[in-house]
Amino acid sequence: MRTLGFVTLAFQVQGAPDSGTGGVDFIKLVADSSPLAKSVLLILLLFSAVSWGIILLKTLQYRRASRDSGTFLQVFRKSTKFQESPAAGRGPEQPLEEHMAFTLDKFRLDGKVAIVTGAGGRPNSIGEAYSLGLAAAGARVVCADLVKEGAEACADRVKAAGGTAIGLQVDISSEVSVNAMAQAAKEAFGGVDILVNNAALMVEMRSNPELGGTTQTVSLKGWQTWLDVNLTGAMLCARACIPQMLERGGGRIVNQVSAGAYPAQGIYGITKIALVGLTTTLAREVGKQNITVNAIAPGMTGSSAGSSLTPEGSPFRTYADTSAAGNPAGQPDDLVGPLLLLVSPAGQWMTGQVLHVDGGLIITN
Repeated sequence: MRTLGFVTLAFQVQGAPDSGTGGVDFIKLVADSSPLAKSVLLILLLFSAVSWGIILLKTLQYRRASRDSGTFLQVFRKSTKFQESPAAGRGPEQPLEEHMAFTLDKFRLDGKVAIVTGAGGRPNSIGEAYSLGLAAAGARVVCADLVKEGAEACADRVKAAGGTAIGLQVDISSEVSVNAMAQAAKEAFGGVDILVNNAALMVEMRSNPELGGTTQTVSLKGWQTWLDVNLTGAMLCARACIPQMLERGGGRIVNQVSAGAYPAQGIYGITKIALVGLTTTLAREVGKQNITVNAIAPGMTGSSAGSSLTPEGSPFRTYADTSAAGNPAGQPDDLVGPLLLLVSPAGQWMTGQVLHVDGGLIITN
């Protein structure tokens, strides 16, 4: 027995018949075991005692901490940097921001400079809604439009709402005029971070005979005017602003396309689906330089321009009301949220995309 190893000792103690004197038998076996077995057993006993001591100490610490900062489980989760899912319950002592890198501040545009084309041509316009929304998020805004008085009026409304803005006249089909707009933005605010290519011909398809008709009947001059404004204009604005964006570490470009491009409907629709192509092409060209390029495709919007084309009771409006997945008629303000996503840090991982904001009208096409 004096040469008994520890494993044999443990086996014999656990497997010994119950004689009623198990404790005495165990002590006797230990006493008769070899010095090596005694040493191993002593080490294991000490290790066990220390381990239980640590567990007891931690338990007391957690219980003490829980009285100050929440339940035992909450303290445990904090101590192990446990990340709770948004669906799980959270107490008032654990705001959502503690569990995720994303915060609502990522929608802020403080310190950024934005150009919005087509900002003041008509009252209740999408461009004006964009300008007000960008300013509310903290951006300084250049309200640009072919109509000088409209651009300045838009800037005045932004300033009346507490924002910072200037109004500029621009002809986006003219490279000289577009370059002057970009330079004026730099002189006023230091550069450009955001470009919203909103200006376009649309209602003119009915008000200007030269721009009306089909691809078979429109004049070549009229066809070229459509392309110059709705497609080339966006390209010129991007080309003028991208160098300033690069100087400032990156930027955001958003092109305004249309539900009328899916499928392309008339000459207007042709220019808008071509603008989608410009969007994806630019996204590939400047994506590695921290510039994102996306597009918004609005459906029937209750702006003054949109309402003139699809008034209540019109055949297309009736079709959309019965066919769209949701409400096919929106307001300019309904487009501001999608815009802020695309131009803010919240949407920094999106590029080359088209956001369809149309109440599900795209699903019927």
